[in-house]
Amino acid sequence: MKKFLVLILFLFTVPICSQTVSQFNNEIDVNNSIEATSIAIDSAWTGSYTDLISKGISSITFFVSADSASAANGFKIYYSIDGSTAVDSVYYSIVSDSTVNLVVTPFTRYYKTSYTNGSKALNRLIIEAILRTQAKGF
Repeated sequence: MKKFLVLILFLFTVPICSQTVSQFNNEIDVNNSIEATSIAIDSAWTGSYTDLISKGISSITFFVSADSASAANGFKIYYSIDGSTAVDSVYYSIVSDSTVNLVVTPFTRYYKTSYTNGSKALNRLIIEAILRTQAKGF
């Protein structure tokens, strides 16, 4: 009887997926990430352009945390087709003592970020840009 049950289970076991699925490949973009302990009133930090096509990037996840508010629309993501001139940008205001998580799908070959501080000196700013490639096997 036990051999019969094992045989039935074996016959009705169907593989769910025949392809191997690799995990997302995550990389912190050091060109557009910063951990700062002091930024003066109305001062700005600007990253540098990163080539997304050469890395096969499908999305970018941003973690932004600051202990004082940014200027109006102070966190910016710039998009460029040549790595030197922005053709479009997206703006966000960061409120005091907050953390913001954003996921964007890039639409040009290059991007960079900047942060402009508001009217109060900043003692902590963290911007982490995580470049993500698409999972293979789907």
